[in-house]
Parts: sequence; structure tokens; C-alpha cells
Amino acid sequence: MGKRRLLLECADLRDYAHPRLNGVDLEARGWQPYRWDVTRALKPGKNLLEIEVRAEPPGRGFARPASQAPPAGLLGPVRIVSSE
Repeated sequence: MGKRRLLLECADLRDYAHPRLNGVDLEARGWQPYRWDVTRALKPGKNLLEIEVRAEPPGRGFARPASQAPPAGLLGPVRIVSSE
């Protein structure tokens, strides 16, 4: 059996995320899966989670009006999951 890890998971996030947990910078990502190992950064009790999210400019480089651009940002749940 492997060692249990705790993962921060953002189910629906578009386009770029740079999380920090209790002041610990986690690797910035601009693609799925938006999942980070936070085993060492978590502490008992209250924790402080910050997620910097950046979206591409409207239209994201495609030739279409901004009103037709797909949604961007933190769009779904954020959770801590266990993995072995």
C-alpha cells in the first residue's frame, strides 16, 4: 500500500490557477487536471486557501464576439480528496 496523500482539486476551472495554502505556493497550472498535492501544506484546524485565477481575454484568440466566449474563472467546487 502506498502512502496516503491529500489533494486539492478544482473540478471546473478555466484558464489559469495559482493556489497558495497556508502561505505555501503550489505550482501554477493552465490546464486540467487542476489537482495539487497539499499533504505537507495542510495543518490541523483552520487553513487559509488562496487561488489566483486568470482568464484569457474575451474570445480567447478566436474570431468571435466576447459575448460568445465560453465562461472562464473558478466555475465549480473546490475540495480536498484523499489518494493512495
